[in-house]
Amino acid sequence: MPNKLSRKVVKLVLLPLLVINALVWYFFLTEKQSAESPKKEQLACEVKGFRRSGYKFTKPLLMLDRTCDDPSLDPLRDKIVSLLGSLKQQGYMDRVSVYFRLLDTGRNFSLNDEQYSPGSMMKVMTLITYLKDAEVDRGILSRVIPFDHRFSDMPTQEITSGKGIVFGKSYTVDDLLKKMIIESDNDATALLNERIDMKVYSQVLSALALSIPDPHQNDYPLTAEEMSRFFRLLYNSTFLSPEMSDKALELLTQSNFNNGLCRDIGSQVMVAHKFGEKNQPPAFQLHEAGIFFTGNMDYVLVVMTEVKDQQRLAEVLARVSKLILDDMVGNYGLILSDNPALTEQKQPSNVLVRPSFL
Repeated sequence: MPNKLSRKVVKLVLLPLLVINALVWYFFLTEKQSAESPKKEQLACEVKGFRRSGYKFTKPLLMLDRTCDDPSLDPLRDKIVSLLGSLKQQGYMDRVSVYFRLLDTGRNFSLNDEQYSPGSMMKVMTLITYLKDAEVDRGILSRVIPFDHRFSDMPTQEITSGKGIVFGKSYTVDDLLKKMIIESDNDATALLNERIDMKVYSQVLSALALSIPDPHQNDYPLTAEEMSRFFRLLYNSTFLSPEMSDKALELLTQSNFNNGLCRDIGSQVMVAHKFGEKNQPPAFQLHEAGIFFTGNMDYVLVVMTEVKDQQRLAEVLARVSKLILDDMVGNYGLILSDNPALTEQKQPSNVLVRPSFL
């Protein structure tokens, strides 16, 4: 009888207590893991700031960056991965990197964060430096520079547009900046880089957490995300004044290279863009970065590519750009604007505002 009573006590009292205890621990551990997950995610996707230095107390903010891809863009990212996989299989490129960022919200994604030779895209840095000096001394833009000597070891340009500057003639800094950006003229760039304010040039790179190049450095490898920082700097107008930032972007909208990111996007989108190339057999690189002014959802896109057959790389730039624009319109609420400021080409302003690589 006592044994039967004891077993009943165990069944009626102890077993329910054990079950309740197990349930309490289960919910406790679940809540703990749930509470810890956002912390881990937050640590993995922290926000970092790029700030200027050189002041006594302040560190002016240039831009903020999240260190992870935004999951809301995963469907678009997956489509880009699929497209690039197909193009690579067909031999269009050997390697490629893509960086995409919505400029108002900061949502972004990055594919294959590898370094490339930016080539002529670094001309944007020369432009920023001269415009910064022009904020202090407007006379810099009308300063005359003679083209009276040749430059050795000039990078080979496979993509050219315009006639370029003429040996023996003199040009204002304003004219050279236009030739450098619109036509990607290497001689114009070399003349400007001989006289560039390296203090300002270095300040920009340091603020963007990029290394300062050696004076004799022939290359300056960057990733697609790093290259995007120069364009974001102009869009945010956090280094140049709004006036000078606007003039820089206006000049970049006049780039003559239209076979890449801009080829298939139509007239409703204005793009401030710059391409870069490096022809160093057996590999050829072609890249392009641009800000797409779309109406309600401006974004920056950088595509960097490498292959042995240079003729097909522009196709990669164009296909990626078109896919992104179409998907943003179809699935992310982008509304193309008929605003004349975006669809009409403005006339160049009268006021545009010693690295060895171009």
